[in-house]
Amino acid sequence: MSNKWIKLTVKFSNKCIQCDSYIMKGEKALWMEGLGIKHIDCPVINIEPVKDDSRLIIIEEEDKEMLGIK
Repeated sequence: MSNKWIKLTVKFSNKCIQCDSYIMKGEKALWMEGLGIKHIDCPVINIEPVKDDSRLIIIEEEDKEMLGIK
């Protein structure tokens, strides 16, 4: 994973990870792999985001006994 911001033209509208308002398709924005996009000049104070490595794991009922999970 790269940990630097990349300037790009947005292909799909999405929310800014800092101010939660939409960045529309065709606008310029900053993107970081694993984090998302933000406005280049976001009005919210520039806070360095923290990557969340948590994952949801779904275990089928029939596999729980084999894994020792109740």
